[in-house]
Amino acid sequence: MSGQHNYLIHFVYTYIVYNIYAYKIVFYLSLIHVSFYHEIMKKPEAICIFMIFFILAYSSVFSDNSPESLRKGIVETAKSYLGTKYHYGGLGKKGFDCSGFVHHVYLQHDIPIPRMSHNQFRKGTKIEIENARPGDLVFFSIRGNQISHVGIYLGDNEFIHSPSRGKEVQVTSLDNSYWKKRFRGAATYIKDSTKDGKN
Repeated sequence: MSGQHNYLIHFVYTYIVYNIYAYKIVFYLSLIHVSFYHEIMKKPEAICIFMIFFILAYSSVFSDNSPESLRKGIVETAKSYLGTKYHYGGLGKKGFDCSGFVHHVYLQHDIPIPRMSHNQFRKGTKIEIENARPGDLVFFSIRGNQISHVGIYLGDNEFIHSPSRGKEVQVTSLDNSYWKKRFRGAATYIKDSTKDGKN
């Protein structure tokens, strides 16, 4: 194996060992027997595999999993569906209904929530709308008092939702007279908002 390859491999390994946040990678590397490690590193394709492994493991360890990053991701994912048609019972390809839209967006961020809006409200941690943050959920009663509509709060008193037949995923103000009259509450599934909440 060339000196250049040796240098590259030892540089990567040394960097990992001295980075305390990469303990997972160090552990995995420690499982590789030294002699086997040197044998496979004689092949260029093995070096490529090693580097791919390193990049994937590094990304896993250093990815930003903070609540703020999660909230930002939820909002960005939700906005990527702007203009998608409403489809009753829809969860994606043909469009969404209101709760299907929220359910789909949350699943993209590994947050399992109930499928129906009234259950999404019931299972979530209730918060005051003044404490709602981007990525939280806002709920409405279209007819009567039962929760029957849901959207994702964006901040600045706006939310994104899939309204009804003939319409598309859109951003709406909570100050809109129609929605303001039917607003019933907010809930969160993100831990940093639960301080003042109640189930």
